[in-house]
Amino acid sequence: MQSCADPRRWYTTDLVGIPAALLGSTVLGSENEVLTIGGDYAMESSYACGCGIEKHAGFIGKAMQRPLPLPTSLTPWGRRVCSLSTYGEGWGGETQSQTSTCRISEMKPSPDSLRARPIVRPIWRLASRSNSHGTGFDPIVDRALGAYLGLAIGDALGATVEFMTPDEIVRCYGVHRRIVGGGWLGLAPGQVTDDTTMSLALGDALVRSGGWSLDAVAASFADWLRARPVDCGNTCRRGIRRYLADGSLATSPNEGDAGNGALMRNLPVVLSTLNDDEAWARRSIAQAHVTHNHPLSDAAVLALGEMTRRLVKHGDTAACAAVAASLVRAHPEFRFDPYPGRASGYVVDTVQTVLHYFFNHARFEFAVTDAVNRGEDADTTGALVGMLAGARCGARALPRHWLDRVDRNVVRAIVAQTPALLALGRSQEAHQ
Repeated sequence: MQSCADPRRWYTTDLVGIPAALLGSTVLGSENEVLTIGGDYAMESSYACGCGIEKHAGFIGKAMQRPLPLPTSLTPWGRRVCSLSTYGEGWGGETQSQTSTCRISEMKPSPDSLRARPIVRPIWRLASRSNSHGTGFDPIVDRALGAYLGLAIGDALGATVEFMTPDEIVRCYGVHRRIVGGGWLGLAPGQVTDDTTMSLALGDALVRSGGWSLDAVAASFADWLRARPVDCGNTCRRGIRRYLADGSLATSPNEGDAGNGALMRNLPVVLSTLNDDEAWARRSIAQAHVTHNHPLSDAAVLALGEMTRRLVKHGDTAACAAVAASLVRAHPEFRFDPYPGRASGYVVDTVQTVLHYFFNHARFEFAVTDAVNRGEDADTTGALVGMLAGARCGARALPRHWLDRVDRNVVRAIVAQTPALLALGRSQEAHQ
C-alpha cells in the first residue's frame, strides 16, 4: 500500500532488455502486474488517500521489447532483471518520469489473455490478411476496425456514468476507467447501448442491400426498435414510429431534432463509402433524416464523418483539425476551444466534448476516459471519441483490458461487419 496525494494518474511503461523470442509472452512482474511483452497491459493497485479511504487506480501502458543483448548466463527467466522506464500523465496535465530496475519473477499466462484469444487474435489476423495489393498488412482494415471497436469500447465504458455529473462520478468512482456495467440502465459488464446497436443495425442494412437502400435502412431501424433495445433516444423513437405509421423515409425539419442520435450511428456509411465523396455525403444525410432533420445535426454528421474517413484512409490527424476548423467557421456554435464543459445529448455539446478530448489526448485511453468522466451523455461522447481515437491508432493498438470486457457477441458482429462494409466501397469503386 502506498500513499499518494493524487491517485488519478495513469502510467505507461517500457520494459528494456527483453529477448525478441519472448514477444507476445505474458509475464508476472515483481509487483504482481501482468505484462504482455509487446502489448498493452493493465495493473490494479490500491492507494491510501487520507482518512483511511482506499482508492483503486488502474495502471495502463505498453510493455515494449527493445533489442538489447542479454548475457547468456542470465537464466532462468526468474533471475532476469530489466530496466523499467515509467512516465505518466496526470489529470491536471502534469507529467512525471522515473527509471528503476525491475525483476521479472515468473512467466505466466493471464486469464484475461486466455479468454481473449478466440476473439482478439482473429482481429489482428483480419487486418493482416491482405492489403489492396493482395499481400501484407492492411492499415485501412486495421483503422476501420479500430474505429468500430473503439466506438463500442467508449459506449460500454461511458454507459456506466451516463446522466451523472462529474462530481457524482468522482464521489462514486474517483476516476471511472473500468468497464463494469451498471449505471441507470443496470447493464451487464461490457454491454453496449444504442450507439453501438443502432450502428450495427445500419451496417446490417447496408450489407444486406448490397450497398444502399434507404428503405432497408429504415426497416432495419424498425426491426431494431421492435427487438426492445436496452435504450432508445426520444428523437430516434419518434422517427422510427413515424416510419412504422406512414412509411415515410424522412422526418420534416424540426427544432427538436438537434440531438446526437443520427451522428452516433453513421460509422457504417463512412466505412462503405470511403472513396466516394458524393455517396458518402448523400447517404449520411439520408440515414440521419430518418429520425433527425436539423442543420446542426447534419453539420455534425458530415464533419465527424469526414474526420473519420480521413483517419481510416490516411491516419491524418492534421486533416481532422482542418475539418474541425471548417465546421466552427460555418457554425460558430460548435467552437470547442476553450471547452465549455457541457456533454449533453444536444449535438453541439456532444461535438464540443468529442473534439476537445480527441485533439487534446494522443492516447486512446486518455481521450476516452476523460470524455466519459464528464458524465451527462457519456455513452455517446465516449463512443464518438472512441471512434475517432480508434481510427487514429488502429485496432491493434486498442487497450486489450478494455476490448476483452466488451460483449463478445458485439465484438464478433463488428469484426464480421467491418470488412463487409469496406468491400461494398471497393465493389462500388470498381464499377465506376
